[in-house]
Amino acid sequence: MELEVSIDETHAGCKIIRATGEIDHHTFSVFEEAMEHCLNAKPALIVVNFGGVSYVSSSGIGILMHACASQLEREAKLVLVGLNETVTGALKLVGILDLVPTAKTEADALKLK
Repeated sequence: MELEVSIDETHAGCKIIRATGEIDHHTFSVFEEAMEHCLNAKPALIVVNFGGVSYVSSSGIGILMHACASQLEREAKLVLVGLNETVTGALKLVGILDLVPTAKTEADALKLK
């Protein structure tokens, strides 16, 4: 399955990444490129909307761990939105959900800035 990723830069101090598809060893570079773009901009908040993501492999999880560490180092936030049961299970298994807050909607995530 393909992965489509877009970046919303309309909110000051915030970047929103919206992904649709599967993040696996074939597609992770698309997600990684979007995340690096956002991290390099050094926003106060990065929101990652997984509403359209059906699967995240260890490659995608590694990208999230790097983003989490980068944002924590800068005292900025990373918030995950739209997690389905499959993605939630994978992220719980590796402990990301203990480090990164989640929100039900993008609007709720923006309030955490």
